Amino acid sequence: MNQHKIFLFMERFWLGLAVVTLLFGGWLASQGKWEQAKFPFFCTFCAMIVYGLRRYQRKRLESNNKP
Repeated sequence: MNQHKIFLFMERFWLGLAVVTLLFGGWLASQGKWEQAKFPFFCTFCAMIVYGLRRYQRKRLESNNKP
């Protein structure tokens, strides 16, 4: 597995995790469980930050490898 595929997989993983935790937090919030919904929303925020860092890293790798 080359480095580009690993970066792309990790980028998609963090985006998927952000979506899942956002949906879970939204479901908890819709049930009126605001205190329990805070943690999934915090996890969504953290996952989006890591997604952005991974995306930046992949784009930088792609631009450095262009001939």
